[in-house]
Amino acid sequence: MLREQKRLLMLYDYKFGSNAADAARRINKAWGDRTVEESTVRERFREFKSEMKR
Repeated sequence: MLREQKRLLMLYDYKFGSNAADAARRINKAWGDRTVEESTVRERFREFKSEMKR
């Protein structure tokens, strides 16, 4: 799966108010274990939050 595809999956969960742990679990359940790391999802969520403030 491409990096941008993963980012879109994370953004979808972020916009619906999921926390990083739940988002990582859902993505990995749907797309296979280790598709994303929880720490990566946390980083992206911080980026999304920062981007939304602009």
